[in-house]
Amino acid sequence: MVSRLALAFLATGLAVAATACGGSSVQVSGRVTYHDPSQGWRAQVPAGWAAVEVGPEFVRDDPLTDPTRLFLQTYRNRAPEATLHELSAVAGIVVTARHGERAGEALHWQRYAARVVGGKGVAAEVAVAKDGGSADVAALIARRSELEHLVQSTLLPALDSFEPGPPAKPESVLAETPREPSYWPTAGWRTASPASQHMDGDELDALVGEVRDARLPIDSVTVIRNGYVVLDEAFGPFAAGSLREPYATGHLHELQSATKSVTSMLLGAALARRAAGDVTVKTTLVDLAAAADYVPAHIDARKRAITLEDLLTMQSGIAWKESGYAYKPGSGNDVMAMLATTNWTKYTVDRPMATQPGTTFVYNTGGAHLVSAAITLLTRQPAAEVAAKELFGPLGIGTSKWVAAPEGISAGGFGLELEPNDLAKLAFLYLHHGLWDGRRVVPSSWVEQSTTDQVMDPGHEYGYLWWLDRRDGYAYMAGLYGQLAAVVPGKNLVVVITAHIPATADATALTRWLLERYILPAAE
Repeated sequence: MVSRLALAFLATGLAVAATACGGSSVQVSGRVTYHDPSQGWRAQVPAGWAAVEVGPEFVRDDPLTDPTRLFLQTYRNRAPEATLHELSAVAGIVVTARHGERAGEALHWQRYAARVVGGKGVAAEVAVAKDGGSADVAALIARRSELEHLVQSTLLPALDSFEPGPPAKPESVLAETPREPSYWPTAGWRTASPASQHMDGDELDALVGEVRDARLPIDSVTVIRNGYVVLDEAFGPFAAGSLREPYATGHLHELQSATKSVTSMLLGAALARRAAGDVTVKTTLVDLAAAADYVPAHIDARKRAITLEDLLTMQSGIAWKESGYAYKPGSGNDVMAMLATTNWTKYTVDRPMATQPGTTFVYNTGGAHLVSAAITLLTRQPAAEVAAKELFGPLGIGTSKWVAAPEGISAGGFGLELEPNDLAKLAFLYLHHGLWDGRRVVPSSWVEQSTTDQVMDPGHEYGYLWWLDRRDGYAYMAGLYGQLAAVVPGKNLVVVITAHIPATADATALTRWLLERYILPAAE
């Protein structure tokens, strides 16, 4: 995954003209009253903006070419000064001067001018309000020529309408179970017209036209409604370049970090079997290492407290640099340092600690690799072999590739390749709570836990190696270069998008924008 906000301003020269639309929101007189259940606030944003990034961060148009962002967030039990430091450290927004105040309906805001690290030609304005023991933050980033106009038309109305509130209790975004399908696609998917599945075919045609006309680096889009494929389009010629040969239907596609969600599925199934013994998500990393006759380096009270659950939720507390660092040798990215070793598991286990486990979300591919190592410890087989027998086999997935680390552990955080239609089967399995044609493949309780927001950081909605969108009601697997597999239970919908979007852009924002701009509205 690419870091929030800061990298979104590196334009790629691709153009698109469509306007994004919001998800779960209410439109009034050209503005949308938007509610974020994970943080509790409500505010009005311009109609046509969509929150398709972590935060939420609202985008106005195609995230690849339009740097405009509106960022709204509540920081619980955090002083205003601390939130400004957070914006600088995580989002790349650096306050440069205090320049005014704003008295909204509910809060009194202090306004600041700001700059964006690495953002050429863009500027920012930030507003912070004290809310009891917490702080609320609003930030607008735009081209310098547009900033003042958007401050008046977008930021200030958002400040005036901002209503703090208590966060909703986390619950699985897949709590709604669709009816059993009319068939199970073990032998392959059946196709149907969009209209027969109550989908707006014009919207889907517009999506295909958008990708082709703008030459977006999208490889494929697969849309499945009520168990029937209503769109299955490949755009291989636009993916040509240094990453891989042009993609064609029926070929394997790298999933990148979407692999993490598959690793989670396998651990849930392994823990449910007798082979797991007394191991649970509360079992510590040190205990697992002891079972493998290994003593980690840098052991202290914090490392002794790391549990499997902390690894699954990216809250291990292990010192790890990844988000915001290029996936290139010498970049300082710990993933690249891990890959240069002969034992990825040992590299990650031996990292020093940075924070108390269970308190801070830090994206960590090495932690997902430790989950794969736990699967091997429980089953005595690499995750790839377990998947072939226990997960892919029942679903009729016959062809796959999975990278192995030098120590023989299947890469837990990346490295799996599947055909997009087979990735859709995994999403369809979760849509039906781990049940496939009468067989329990993944425990339903694990599906629920995996798709419930488990992190303390209000800027992330994350379960057990699954990303979540509580506002729009879907869970999704996501990977570098724009890989996306979304499960939308309220619409009985599965969507898979594969891509080769440059790593300098927030690729998931673009693929989620396509999902929310075209596909979700098409599902009546």
